Amino acid sequence: MNNDLFRFIRVQKRYSQRKFAEKVGISKGLVSLIETNERPVTRSTAAKVLSALGISDKELEAIAKLQSILKGDETKIE
Repeated sequence: MNNDLFRFIRVQKRYSQRKFAEKVGISKGLVSLIETNERPVTRSTAAKVLSALGISDKELEAIAKLQSILKGDETKIE
């Protein structure tokens, strides 16, 4: 999971940074740092997001494809 996908998931789920942080079990500051590309999304943080929101690996792949389409990056989709 990259920083853009992290933010995309939060926005699509309609969480504020504060509520998302609470749901996932991380600080609001970390959410902000990730979304401004000041910190990477670690495997641990990605796992917390997926677990807290009940997102499977297959669903994550579909979300990433949707994000690519919406950004106009269809060439990246297989």
